[in-house]
Order: sequence, then structure tokens, then C-alpha cells
Amino acid sequence: MKAQRIVKLPPLPPPAPLRLVEPPPEPPPKPKPKPVSRVISGAASINDVINATVSVMDVPLADIAGRKRHPTVIRARRVIAWVARRRTTVSFPEIAQTLYGRGHSSVIDHCKMAESILNGPENEEKWLLQEAINGVLGKLGVKP
Repeated sequence: MKAQRIVKLPPLPPPAPLRLVEPPPEPPPKPKPKPVSRVISGAASINDVINATVSVMDVPLADIAGRKRHPTVIRARRVIAWVARRRTTVSFPEIAQTLYGRGHSSVIDHCKMAESILNGPENEEKWLLQEAINGVLGKLGVKP
């Protein structure tokens, strides 16, 4: 049997001294956003917004409330959702109930998509959406 060989390791270096690190300063509080008036003078309900959109965009109400997915119909739904949400006190479920008789997730999606288009690069869809919104707001007697 072989004899085991013992290897002596060099001693470990002393540990580095600990440094106390101060936490970063807290950021200043964010200013509160100014409240936005969402009430349209002269527009009493979501029905006024729907009727103005139907009139301006020349899209039948049956198509807007139905399941059609033609780009003009989808644009009309986006206009209704955006104007109703931004310029009235109507909630997402109330818009959906009046418009579709279904849940409100479609209305939320229409609002998000409208915001995305309006905040995006200049293109034909943005121009068409802006023209439709301005037409509906004009029909309701509100400055765009």
C-alpha cells in the first residue's frame, strides 16, 4: 500500500476591510398630473358619441355593434371608444354594454390601439383616425 502524501496549502490572505455604502438618495416626488376634464358640454351620453361617429364616418350602427372586422368598422369602433373614454365620464363596461352588449375587453383594446396609432409615426391610418376623431368632436361641439 502506498503512503499518502500530505500537501500543505499556503495560508489564506486576510479578508478585505468592509466598507459601508450609503443608499442612494430618494428621488424627488413626481408632480401630480393636472386633472383632465372628461365631460363634454352638450353630450349627455355615450349614445351621442355613437350617433356622431355613425354620422361622420358613414358606417351603419349594425356594423359597429356586429362582428364585422372591416378596417372602416374597426376604425369607427376605435373612434367611439377613444372619444367616449377621453371626453365623457362613461366607464369601459358602460361603453361595451351600450355598443356591443358584451364584455369590456374589446373597448380597452380599441382605446389602447387608438392611443398607439395616435402616438405613432405619421401614416395613413393615423391621419384617418385623427380626421375621424376631429370630425366626431366637431359634431359634438367640442374643439379637438
